[in-house]
Amino acid sequence: MKAKKPISRIKKTPLAKLMRDADKLAGEVCRQRGVCESCGSKQLAMLQWSHIISRTYKGLRWDMENCLCLCRVCHARFTYRPSQWIAWLMENFPVKYLMLERKSREIHKPVRLEMEQVIKDLKEKLA
Repeated sequence: MKAKKPISRIKKTPLAKLMRDADKLAGEVCRQRGVCESCGSKQLAMLQWSHIISRTYKGLRWDMENCLCLCRVCHARFTYRPSQWIAWLMENFPVKYLMLERKSREIHKPVRLEMEQVIKDLKEKLA
């Protein structure tokens, strides 16, 4: 006779899916600003979610202090010219840039509960 599986098993959402969902929501929140923060372009179809400190730093990836709304042209220009990017940041957001740069040195690995909270907070900002 086979043992029965427990009925009250809760299916957990994989962390990778939660991170993708958070990315989508954070991008929407950022693009709600409606204007490129570099050149002032208001072409909504061209606006992109950009990060002051690279999104590879998971502790800052969904932090709205670390996001900028840039048009596709400015985003590409700064991506391929990092020295111009840092100079522009130091001219326009010196305190924010230095604070985020310092914070990026902290090692951070997101966990499921934290990602669920990030998604909840982003949904509230969209509402």
